[in-house]
Amino acid sequence: MKKVANTTQIRRFLFSLTLLLENGFELKESLAIMRRSQQLPQRLLVRFEEGLVQGSSIAHAFKQLGCTNNNHTLVQLAAIGIIILI
Repeated sequence: MKKVANTTQIRRFLFSLTLLLENGFELKESLAIMRRSQQLPQRLLVRFEEGLVQGSSIAHAFKQLGCTNNNHTLVQLAAIGIIILI
């Protein structure tokens, strides 16, 4: 699978998304804010959203962006932790 973004862009995406989510924004709102800010390539946001709309897990949506296997695993574990806490 071809990478959608380079490592720096993926890091900026992850940082921005984390910051927005930690400050109480929902995922959909966070993506809309990032889209409007135009600080990241639109293809990155579109690919991520498409994965989620198609029913992919959030971990798989990150992998589609070109995240490393280690990052993919960390997102999977975080998702499992969130489910356990709920």
